[in-house]
Amino acid sequence: MKMIFHVPRSLDPSAKSGFHVRVPRMVQGFRELGYEVCLISGTVSERKKKIEEVRDDIEKGTVYEFLYAENATIPTLLTESGHLPISPKTDFGFFRFCKANGMRLGIFYRDIYWRFPDFAEKMNFMKRTVNVAFQYYDLFQFSSIFDVMYLPTLEMAEYLPIKMNSLIKDLPPGVVPNLSDPYSHSSSDALRFLYVGGLGIFYNIELMVKAVYNDSRLSLTICCRESDWKQAKHVYGEYICERIRVVHASGEDLKALMNEADIGVLYLEPHEWRDFAMPIKLFEYLQYGLPVFGVSGYAAGRFIRTNGIGWEIAYSEDSLVCLLKSLIENAGNLTEIRNSATAAATNHTWEKRCESVALDLRRT
Repeated sequence: MKMIFHVPRSLDPSAKSGFHVRVPRMVQGFRELGYEVCLISGTVSERKKKIEEVRDDIEKGTVYEFLYAENATIPTLLTESGHLPISPKTDFGFFRFCKANGMRLGIFYRDIYWRFPDFAEKMNFMKRTVNVAFQYYDLFQFSSIFDVMYLPTLEMAEYLPIKMNSLIKDLPPGVVPNLSDPYSHSSSDALRFLYVGGLGIFYNIELMVKAVYNDSRLSLTICCRESDWKQAKHVYGEYICERIRVVHASGEDLKALMNEADIGVLYLEPHEWRDFAMPIKLFEYLQYGLPVFGVSGYAAGRFIRTNGIGWEIAYSEDSLVCLLKSLIENAGNLTEIRNSATAAATNHTWEKRCESVALDLRRT
């Protein structure tokens, strides 16, 4: 079986952003299902070359079961380094060619940050106007070409500015199957929290840091990029102590942090886009059977509650202190909730995500 996987930019194996993590995982997931994946990615010239090869194969009778695409946060026609639409027909023309040859097409639309005021503050008027215009162009093209549009959560559909003709389905991140080290927690130990992610205006964990600082029965490890820490040190520096540390780990070092922690943290200051955002870090915690707590009323919190993998609470000092007190007093229950998280992880692998796409799109 063959399928086509299209992404309108180059992949960077060393990058840690959602795009560069998700695409390779999905490619591998399709391969594990038995598909021969024809990956079309790279610069416009690189994609053109691959597209010509695939077109030739199809015209000679090669059958591809379906085409699955993942967009970039930058509009499709502006993904070149100069952000100019130098080849407007390359990708969309190929999509229409595939559709005309009997394929069903699906696309994962990853973000809609450009509809929020914060986006306006990051670009000058001209750049923002051009970007938004091409974002709309993308959506109109996707609506007319793709059979299914996948979103991180169904809630994101409410923010789409046009009515889509495509079927809308959710396709959140997935889990890499993992055998974690055996878990143990002594009642004499401080309860060990781990936060992995960004620090800054959109990733404010100060409420959590203060709560841990004020209770000697708690400890917190903050794992972030060194550049993020340099920018946020003036906010959190006064709280760094024996029980609160900052590290910049990855790979095996990050695995060790996950395995030694009791609970993962997604307790971030609310922002409207968290109503539909589904962070990859949530699934990385889940990969290690790590219970998580997040903010109620937002997508991550709802996922935590629905899957029984942790706790969701209101974003307030009183709610946080109350939960932390309860967790300390009932630390013996952590093994049970970790078992629930480990069991839930098996239902949310990347292979499962790819399987749902294949069921939607493959030829019948």
